[in-house]
Amino acid sequence: MFLNYKSLNIDDFLYNLGFDKSESAQLIQNTGVSKECMAMTRGVSHEFDQFLENPVFIQAYERKRKNVKQLVKDYVDQVNGHSKIWMVDIGWRGTIQDNLYSSLDQCTEITGLYFGLIDAERCSHNNKIGIIFDDKKDAANFQLMSFDHIDLEKICSADHGPV
Repeated sequence: MFLNYKSLNIDDFLYNLGFDKSESAQLIQNTGVSKECMAMTRGVSHEFDQFLENPVFIQAYERKRKNVKQLVKDYVDQVNGHSKIWMVDIGWRGTIQDNLYSSLDQCTEITGLYFGLIDAERCSHNNKIGIIFDDKKDAANFQLMSFDHIDLEKICSADHGPV
């Protein structure tokens, strides 16, 4: 989350975790964190670190996380059963694929097709294929095609928000 935002206040942080406005307000009140608190990587903000370690936040986060994980499993079972999953994306690391693989307890085989791959983690049941370039498999195409992958992502981005 912190890689995608230059600054993130506590409300935005909680929203990104799936808490609605009333849940966020309740958490902020019950933990005593300041509404002006900025969310940052661990070790940068003492106030935010204390918030992350607060038992009230931990309990609410775990409840939210377990609920969402179960909803994802139920949805995949309903749509896909236990069949192999194929994903297609612009690329670069396959983080969404990794998160899905993890949320399905690494029991469902997933293969992702990507425009290109850079520093992508893979294993036999979480395979990723870079169609145009792949830094681990094709050094020539990687050097030729990956030079401006962020601009490629902007050009190829969907006209709707991320899912």
